[in-house]
Amino acid sequence: MCSIYTYGGIAATKDDFFGWFYGWGFVTDPRILAVESLTYFEKNKTYPIKKIELALKTLGPENKKFCTFLIMETLRKRLLIDNILSEYLRKPGNIPKFILNVLRVGVTQILFMDTVPGYAAVSEMVELVKVRKFRGLVNAVLRKISRNPFKVEDMPDYLQYAHPRWLYEYFLKHPYIDDVESLLMFNQNPPLHTVSPEYKHILDTEGYIYSESDYSDCLLIIEKPENTENIEHVDELKYCLKQIIDIPIIKPKTTELGRINEKPWLLHSLSESDFMESKNKILSFLRSSDLPKQFIFLSDTLSLEENTYVVKELNNCKGVNLEETLKERNIDSRYDGYGNWLVLPETPRPAYVSYIKRSD
Repeated sequence: MCSIYTYGGIAATKDDFFGWFYGWGFVTDPRILAVESLTYFEKNKTYPIKKIELALKTLGPENKKFCTFLIMETLRKRLLIDNILSEYLRKPGNIPKFILNVLRVGVTQILFMDTVPGYAAVSEMVELVKVRKFRGLVNAVLRKISRNPFKVEDMPDYLQYAHPRWLYEYFLKHPYIDDVESLLMFNQNPPLHTVSPEYKHILDTEGYIYSESDYSDCLLIIEKPENTENIEHVDELKYCLKQIIDIPIIKPKTTELGRINEKPWLLHSLSESDFMESKNKILSFLRSSDLPKQFIFLSDTLSLEENTYVVKELNNCKGVNLEETLKERNIDSRYDGYGNWLVLPETPRPAYVSYIKRSD
């Protein structure tokens, strides 16, 4: 019988890492927490946001920031990292997932972090491995990579930007995504946190580094000082829409294809078949809801199935072109006859917005 541990209302068993974490003690090494989090995701095909947030609270500010970067950047770059590792591993599929993630986190530090010397990254990752034969493997592979930098520019675009090939090809065929490279680059960069202008005084007094947005009076946090309380973030796009058109905003659950930069695990958990499945759920939700006469349909995804096809199939509903209205806020968009696709780089984030009027 498994023991069940709870911490902050989150339950886990001793058989997974977080059960060990809650039941037997706290992890103080950001690298081990990063590796275990990535291993948990790979085994369970789900990213345990709340559990990781609780675990991160046991780390100091710098280690918390470091650990978060390791997890997110490794997820963003994983397809590229795995391609690099395949040059040094005969049968990567036979390596335990924990060891594979040790290697991935090591490569992240060596290739994508200027603050960690290569020799230090190798040494620290080797220390995480207790089985002798795997210590030798990790040491040898990471040393070779640190001495022989990979030429990313020689790879196909989908690997350079660490996107699944099917998703890259989906974007290429997409009739309303003109600049695919800008989207791929956007997905590979961590998002800036946006706060409403009412917090300007706090940002100034606490020593935040921030800039003004091009689309609203919101403020973009560039660097947050240590030991400061988190300020509530706002969805700038939703904030803009509320100021532009004062009508209800309906934001259904989607595959969140436009949120990859802040949820990079989606690169490894989504498939093209999810788009149609999600479309049917969105339609079911909208058809069963008491919709107002006018509303904004705001979608965080970039699939035709979940956007254009959804609005097209809504009975007695007509989309209104918001291109000129959005342009007043410096937001570029393309109208498809049903809604507006927000086009990078001139938008707070990629999304789909449909101003819907019901005729029934």
